[in-house]
Amino acid sequence: MLFSDELKSNNQKPSQQGFTLVEMAIVVTIAAVLIAMSISFALPLLETAKRIETEQKIKIIKNALAEYAVQNYRIPCPATPIMNATYGFEAGNGTAFGLAGFRCAAETGMIPFHTLGIPASIVFDGWGNPLTYAVSPAFTLSTVAAQTSVHVKCRTREWVYANGRPIDIDAAPPVIDVAPTNPDKAGFCCAGSVVGNDLQILDSAGNNVLPLNRSSMVAGDLAPATTPYQASIVDPTVYPSPTTTPLGIAYVLVSHGSDEAGAYNTDTGARVGATATACEGANVDNNTSYQICTEPADDIIGFETNDAMFASEGQSCAGP
Repeated sequence: MLFSDELKSNNQKPSQQGFTLVEMAIVVTIAAVLIAMSISFALPLLETAKRIETEQKIKIIKNALAEYAVQNYRIPCPATPIMNATYGFEAGNGTAFGLAGFRCAAETGMIPFHTLGIPASIVFDGWGNPLTYAVSPAFTLSTVAAQTSVHVKCRTREWVYANGRPIDIDAAPPVIDVAPTNPDKAGFCCAGSVVGNDLQILDSAGNNVLPLNRSSMVAGDLAPATTPYQASIVDPTVYPSPTTTPLGIAYVLVSHGSDEAGAYNTDTGARVGATATACEGANVDNNTSYQICTEPADDIIGFETNDAMFASEGQSCAGP
């Protein structure tokens, strides 16, 4: 009996251990599918996170530019988009460069983070590329430089008269103080000198998002500040209305998105990559027209007017 039991025991097949090759292949295939599905879900989330990061950085930069403007009555010039001795500092100071007028070294470049007092990391978008910074030269004018003209907005009683009256009302005719009571602020809030070209922002259909802007005004609306208004200037009815004053886009910020199409290379200062769409091409050609694009373009645009910059700081360009 014992011999029979032992024989049966020896004839039993050993229990199977581990997986067969077929089973391993199935497991690997399932794992690959699960990983692929995870990646397909994760990639859009990562892209969304990078866009949110970029938009937050643009907000920080806009706040820094607004703070700079209300303190200096100008915005800084763009920095050179290359890591050199002046990296992060504005290239120029808003004073005259020869006969070209009041200009920066360039009207397009990198954000001058050192000049603004913000970390260098803020001026790079979520994909690690520097944001493009373009300015309207009229709003980079140095307050120490001669301001030759003031916009119609600052040729009103509030801006011209100290205490709302001519400086010598008893003279015949009255002596008129034609200079703004706060010329530095007037030079920014009501910049009359069109030096270079003004910026414009187009929507995806090519329409100007700010139809009535500085560049659309006739020459008379940008008359010199020393031009008398009328002989009867003591009569408030002769003053132009500030409610019809057009705005000006002071600057534009551009993130070139995940495709990096047109982003600056900080080693060479050149733009990298070819633009993916015609719309994105408007944001890399260094002219004064920028466009808000829709998919498949992935550029992110930020901009601000001179009025809005003061308003964001709880101040106003409506008066001195």
